[in-house]
Amino acid sequence: MDIVKKEKGILDLFRNKNYLKLLIASSVSRFGDALDAIAFGYLVYKITDSALLMGLLFACNAIPNIIFGIHAGIFVDRHYKKIIAVSADMIRGLIVITTVYLLLNGLLETWYLFVVTFINSTVETFASPAKTSIFTRVLDEDDYLTGSSLSKSVNSVADLLGLGLAGGIVVFLGTSGALLVDSATFIVSAIFIFVMKFNDELKNDVVKSNYKDDFNEGYSFIKQNRFIIIIILLFALTNVVLVPFNVFRFMFIEEYLLEEVTLVSGVGIAITIGMILGGLIAAKIGKRFKVNHLVSGGMSSLGFGVFIFGIAPLLLNYRYFMLILIYSVAILMGMGVTISTSALGAHLMKIIPKTMIGRIMAVMNMLLLTVTPVAAAIIGAIGEVIRLDIIFIVCGMIQLTVALSLFFIKGFNTDSEEIVHERKNCIYRNKRHKNAH
Repeated sequence: MDIVKKEKGILDLFRNKNYLKLLIASSVSRFGDALDAIAFGYLVYKITDSALLMGLLFACNAIPNIIFGIHAGIFVDRHYKKIIAVSADMIRGLIVITTVYLLLNGLLETWYLFVVTFINSTVETFASPAKTSIFTRVLDEDDYLTGSSLSKSVNSVADLLGLGLAGGIVVFLGTSGALLVDSATFIVSAIFIFVMKFNDELKNDVVKSNYKDDFNEGYSFIKQNRFIIIIILLFALTNVVLVPFNVFRFMFIEEYLLEEVTLVSGVGIAITIGMILGGLIAAKIGKRFKVNHLVSGGMSSLGFGVFIFGIAPLLLNYRYFMLILIYSVAILMGMGVTISTSALGAHLMKIIPKTMIGRIMAVMNMLLLTVTPVAAAIIGAIGEVIRLDIIFIVCGMIQLTVALSLFFIKGFNTDSEEIVHERKNCIYRNKRHKNAH
């Protein structure tokens, strides 16, 4: 008689104390990030009073991930993840406290903002793969999709609360007070991760290996895994086609839709609501669908949303219908982001060995983040000669094409645990064979 394994749900995850602590830590930290985006952003504007300097600060924020991404991943794989995650949160909290001290004493200067931005981004480059690795150690593989979806949903709620309360906190506590609240969120996050109890032991082969071997192992894993290469290329292309929406949304809404900046805020809130709904849906019923269906469906909604934004100027004479349509597709886009990234992330964590997940995810993030500023510069130049609505329409159609192509990727068309483990075993067999020679 076959024994049917009971499928775990959301409530079962809440009984996992380690997952619950990690969820609280990440949501508290995300609340602080949302608050920081407003408070620190306003501080930067007041101190620099320069569009050029603000642009350079944005670039400065992206540089550490490009430079240190792969090195951070290898470092995380070779060291204790809890120590790295806790240290990262504590460092960021202390940096914010130092910023407040300088601000209150009139010592804050522009150069310090660049230093703080670079250090914070560098620390986050190490913290991100460490927390991803911790995630795989506190959940079973069967729970990755549900856990990842629920985390994204709860974090989106924290984002929404942070953005919604940021204005009031800045008004009542001032910029320095808001930054102190931000620093407290990092410390709280560090405490919750510190009290977690999970298997954070390092395997002997990882401890004894050298840096060059670790780098080559991670590179070889990606090179030999056609599925991961295709995913990197597809999501890099997705980042490119979403550049018009992410970068030129302010200009598009004001010049083409003839709306105020309040619509930009409204669209952002609608996307966040969609992300919350998408996370709950994926966590509840995501296991009933194949991975390629979830990812393809999510990416299709992104392409459809960008396409609808592109044709929205045709509806200017029907303003209320246009606004309802825009808010609706914004919610759909938010749902698509969470569903596709949760499904993809859960699948990747299954096929990547836990001892390598730090460096592999770091490489992927580094490559994807590198594409965005380059694409922004190119599309910005194209925007000087081609209307933005045309660019939106073309990018939306490209994204839809990319999404449909996922149905033809062999690695997506099976959820067989036997195949997943065979991929891992194949990598290890290849590694042993090479070492033997």
